[in-house]
Amino acid sequence: MLRRAIALTTILVVLFFIGRWAFVGGEEGASAGQAASEPQIATLSEPQATSGSDAAVSATASNVTDTAAIAPAVPATFDAEMGRLAGHRAIYDLKLAASNNGSGIAAAEGRMVIEFSDTCDGYALNQRLQMRLSDGEGAATATDFRVANWEATDGRRFRFATRHIVNGEEDQNFEGSAELKADGSGIVDYVKPEAKEETLPPGTIFPTMHTVQLIEAARAHKPLLTRTMFDGTNEDLGSNVVGVIGRVGDVAPPGLKGKGLDLLKGLPSWPVRLAFFGTGNNEELPEYEVGFRLYANGISGDIVLDYGDFSIDAVLSDIEALPRPAC
Repeated sequence: MLRRAIALTTILVVLFFIGRWAFVGGEEGASAGQAASEPQIATLSEPQATSGSDAAVSATASNVTDTAAIAPAVPATFDAEMGRLAGHRAIYDLKLAASNNGSGIAAAEGRMVIEFSDTCDGYALNQRLQMRLSDGEGAATATDFRVANWEATDGRRFRFATRHIVNGEEDQNFEGSAELKADGSGIVDYVKPEAKEETLPPGTIFPTMHTVQLIEAARAHKPLLTRTMFDGTNEDLGSNVVGVIGRVGDVAPPGLKGKGLDLLKGLPSWPVRLAFFGTGNNEELPEYEVGFRLYANGISGDIVLDYGDFSIDAVLSDIEALPRPAC
């Protein structure tokens, strides 16, 4: 149960990286007073010296083999027509969607309060996720995942910090920075859990650039996008992510009202299905899959996380725009 809770929370954080979001935690988690009383993750930014949910089909392992080789060496960025990703604060309510008898999960509840901001030379993400999983026999696991990162607009530089707390005790802590070369290969310098250097393979991209490329592929009517992505949320040096993109539509999240609805209503959007495969293996089935509706400004609507023997709904209940700074 404990290891499942850790795996599930990690997956959810990866998912919301793809949506370019941040979790600030609980109804009161956004308050500075509560945040100051908790162990903190430093907000990450580039050093001053640097300028500045449903998809039509499911991905398979053969897609990884067939399409990974054609990934561009240098990640593309938004063109003038597409503009920049939207800074925003959003709330998602979590609940158990489905579970079979072998999953060991009978109930799930939680909330994610999300912030994603434009920093002119990149994008900053600060997040907190809190969820409680129950097994139906009185046992429950409380997970608290906190993430902060910064990624350059050109997708070449990335800084990250992740803390995972389970039942009040720290389980994982990752912190460091990474930089890519022109061919997508690069270096990760870890500060935590220990100081070390790791190598990223050619063709690697970071999370925000993955969102950019998904939108570009959707606008170009390309139904498939496969990339190797590094996000710094665990010890893995990347995942092979196979994305299947459906037809464009104008679908507003049904649970939104008022200004939140106005932010997304009328925008082009696409149903996306992402399958995550571990690097270095030839498994036919993905480790997990995520379905969601991706909007043209980088925001995602309601999401379904499919982990095989259970699934979680993340329902977008509120969202507001954050102003872009004067660059």
